[in-house]
Amino acid sequence: MTMVSSSLLTVHLSNRQRTFRIRSQFLISTAETILRHAEQHRGELSVVLINDRAMRKLNTLYRGKNRPTDVLSFPQAPLRGGVEHLIGDVVISLQTATQQAKERKSALHGEIVRLLVHGILHLLGYDHERSPQAARRMRAKERMIIRRLTMAGVRVSRT
Repeated sequence: MTMVSSSLLTVHLSNRQRTFRIRSQFLISTAETILRHAEQHRGELSVVLINDRAMRKLNTLYRGKNRPTDVLSFPQAPLRGGVEHLIGDVVISLQTATQQAKERKSALHGEIVRLLVHGILHLLGYDHERSPQAARRMRAKERMIIRRLTMAGVRVSRT
């Protein structure tokens, strides 16, 4: 597990798959940047990278869908009185992300960044499945964050 902690944000990265090489420090710093652009300036985030087999198990267990998906988010309840709180976990299937990157003619890390943005916004209360208005709100926030990341030189897969 790799961890980077700024003054009030901590990002843990756990790479639980062995097929794809990833740039840990890049993903951690990008996750921190995404959190800041989403106006989340404190807390602890966990990012877990897994394969489709593990993702299928999680998706079946938590969503009742017996198939892998690209990203799942597991929000945590805020701690009362603590300086930091647990934001939650973003779990990404690198097998599915790789397939989607190929379909979008994008680099794997760009697809992972896109999924990080999506997953983190779910942790912060955005939900595109709640209503059309909520979907528009989430999509607008995704576009804003992706635009800022792109302006900073981070390549992000197009949706």
